[in-house]
Amino acid sequence: MKSTSRQRGSIVPRGRDSQGREVFLVRAYAGERAGKRHYEHETVHGPKREAKAALVALLHKVDSGLVLAPTKTTVRAFLTEWLKTIKRSIRWGTHESYTYLMEHYALPIIGERTVSSLRPIDVEAVYNAMADRKLSHRTIQYTHVVLRSAFQYAVERDYLVKNPVPRRPKLPAPSHREMQVLEPEHVEAFWKVAEKHHLYPLLALALQTGLRPSEFLALKWEDVDLEAGSLRVVRSLERKGKEWAFADVKRKKSRRTLRLADRVVEALRGHKARQAEIRLRNAEKWKAHDLVFTTIDGDPLRSSNVRIAFQGLLRKARLPHMRLYDLRHSAATLAFAAGISAKEVSEQLGHAGVSITLDTYTHVLPNMREDAATKVGAILFGAARKKRGAR
Repeated sequence: MKSTSRQRGSIVPRGRDSQGREVFLVRAYAGERAGKRHYEHETVHGPKREAKAALVALLHKVDSGLVLAPTKTTVRAFLTEWLKTIKRSIRWGTHESYTYLMEHYALPIIGERTVSSLRPIDVEAVYNAMADRKLSHRTIQYTHVVLRSAFQYAVERDYLVKNPVPRRPKLPAPSHREMQVLEPEHVEAFWKVAEKHHLYPLLALALQTGLRPSEFLALKWEDVDLEAGSLRVVRSLERKGKEWAFADVKRKKSRRTLRLADRVVEALRGHKARQAEIRLRNAEKWKAHDLVFTTIDGDPLRSSNVRIAFQGLLRKARLPHMRLYDLRHSAATLAFAAGISAKEVSEQLGHAGVSITLDTYTHVLPNMREDAATKVGAILFGAARKKRGAR
């Protein structure tokens, strides 16, 4: 074996190939990891001068930090470490969603691979498997963002030289699932059954404003100005088992001030009066959190209980099944039906930008009829829009 540098690299003759060209194995020492020496390899078909040039190039990559000794750390072990590391720097709910995505979608596909052997095609296999399970395009995109962030951390901690999660991956084509929302012609039917329920003020507020469940459950009376007919969104509610805590809103643009329709203001006035009576009756047990929507003891409501009540009202009104979060989608589509601009709807929902709003709801716009716009505007948004225009 002839070596150009016994310590750092070597060129090993391997005979000739089928075309009669000389073949050389070029090896460059790239350091140790887990007590084992690691070499970068390259096979050169051609004269020895090309092999020498290849060795110089490999040594340059090593000296520039462009290669690392492989690690036996599995993707499962690495992602577990990463999730523990970031736990204190992100919201609890965000950490829970990251953990869920990794455990249910990524780890079953790539968990047992070593971090250093992971390739873009392996990562894209995760997305394809998710598509096969009929998961939404948005969930697949979110998983991609989380994986990209995790393996960027691996690069920064010298597990890897290059992030194996491509910046622009080949994601499966989105399947356009029908969005479940309250149609304009369903609003009155829903009101008729909901007005008699103790959660009517909450549901009316959610349907007009499009607040996220975590936002309307965190509302305090100090955030609501019934005289001005407005409210401020400044916090959210997070739960971990029986424990709960206030948290910051999802993003900067999620902090917003919204106008309320007259019927929502009136519903909140009546709700505040009834809450005051309950507070007096349960003075010894009442928790003074100043929350707008509470249990009989003043604690925040559970979104699961609100969901059960909401779906029960839908059944009573003989309306299609939908999630509690779909009240937010309903608010957006009804706002569009009432003729409210995409920019205003985006600001109302607290989206990061109007493009997100359009991407999410553009497919419903062509189906909005002019008579629906007039009807919904009068039923739900008329008063709020009149006040907005008067400013």
